Amino acid sequence: MRYRARDIVTFVALVWAVAGSFVLFDVVMLRGMDVALAHPLLFQSVLLSTATKTSTTCEVDANTTPAYPVGSQDWRVVRAAAWTLGQQVGRDAQAAMSSTVTPETLAASAQAINTFATSLSVPVPSRFQPVNIVNSNTEFVQVLEAGADGTAHALAQRYGADACQLYKLGALWGYAAVARFSLPGERNIYSSEISYYASRLELPNELWQPFVARTRRDAPAAEIMQATLAQSQTLTNYLIGPRPTQ
Repeated sequence: MRYRARDIVTFVALVWAVAGSFVLFDVVMLRGMDVALAHPLLFQSVLLSTATKTSTTCEVDANTTPAYPVGSQDWRVVRAAAWTLGQQVGRDAQAAMSSTVTPETLAASAQAINTFATSLSVPVPSRFQPVNIVNSNTEFVQVLEAGADGTAHALAQRYGADACQLYKLGALWGYAAVARFSLPGERNIYSSEISYYASRLELPNELWQPFVARTRRDAPAAEIMQATLAQSQTLTNYLIGPRPTQ
């Protein structure tokens, strides 16, 4: 399997489903927990979901050998592909819950997910279907961490635990981004989970902390969207690393 960096960029540029259904956080509760939410790594034992704490889908046998040597170009591109697949899964989950997203957009999203999963030789992720739309934020984390569709664990087995963790990070990131557009002035809904995986992956703080920080209350959705796209692309570029000399 060979990827080119431009292939990743092409898929990252797929249409974002900006309309979504999500639970509006209670403002009073958010303000009461503001200190904890501002420092998710320090308060991880309190804020991190049980589903994330107890998940074993990224665990692999110590003797498992990743498909590509750590640090190689293929290894870097696989990491970026796993992360981007996750982002599309998260955005797709939000889009599927919205009554304003067209069937054509959903079909394009499903095709992008299928293409990435097939290229990575892992099971195609199942589309998220919440039991209770009001509890969809919590359910999404539970479904992602349970990994019943086999995608996350297959990534871990084939490419190593970090590919699995990047997939989960991407899914949380993509899902939270849509909510972020419509909740100016609030912190990221998955700040604890995103901080947890970013820490496990030893990603530089400047690549992810702006995404979990509170946005400006008067920031228009278009501005938040533009910043989020830029943050996502910066992290993708970091994962791909320097392009090989031709």
